[in-house]
Amino acid sequence: VLGDRLEERIVYYEGFPINPFARREKKIAGKVFEEKVSDTAARIQNVFTSVYQNFGPQQSSAIYNAAKECIEKKKKKATMAKLLEQLKADSEIPTSVASSIINKLSLFVDIDPFDYDNKFSWDDYFTAEGKVFVIQFEGYDQDEVKKLMTEFILWDLIYYAQSGNDKKILPIILDEAQNLDFGSNSPSEKILREGRKFGISAWFATQTFSNFSVAERTVLENAATSIFFKPAESELSLVGKKMNIDNYDVLRSLQK
Repeated sequence: VLGDRLEERIVYYEGFPINPFARREKKIAGKVFEEKVSDTAARIQNVFTSVYQNFGPQQSSAIYNAAKECIEKKKKKATMAKLLEQLKADSEIPTSVASSIINKLSLFVDIDPFDYDNKFSWDDYFTAEGKVFVIQFEGYDQDEVKKLMTEFILWDLIYYAQSGNDKKILPIILDEAQNLDFGSNSPSEKILREGRKFGISAWFATQTFSNFSVAERTVLENAATSIFFKPAESELSLVGKKMNIDNYDVLRSLQK
């Protein structure tokens, strides 16, 4: 039905034209500043530790320090490969800690789905009237790659929305939402908490509600609207509690 109004970017072949190491602009008290290197490094640290949840404090700290050094030394030429080189070269990181990180990140770095050189603006997506753009991760067998890419892309979108684009409506549909990070300092948590004031209209779609932890469901309560399409039997108690319905037979018997 959409015909040529539907455009799909297959990341497996084309990469995605953002640079996670780029320092974003921040608007504070009406003035625009370039964010501190520490903020950029902390964002990279948060994404990796949210996806690789077995990383402990030592690994988390090592990623932060390596990302910070990489940005300071390489500036706009920082890449995932340079980050790995920094981890290997940093003599202050214990060998066992560096090895545990490198073993996890090597595959992602080898794939490196970012297109660092391509000039890209989200304007290309959000000013094309009547078009629907799909960022397609099909082709990757590793869930970690899809999760890392999604988190980095969401951060990039947030900074786009915050840098003077808050007058636009930015509709975003996030499928398989149960795979997203809803923890503190995650992009999804930030979108649900304050995305509306930046014009972000995010729809989080999932086939299961029970996969979310209590803390994650609390974050989801920030959504302005919840729509349930014929919940599975295993989901009825959660949906019933959310809707203040004690008699689950009422939910079971609902028709279109």
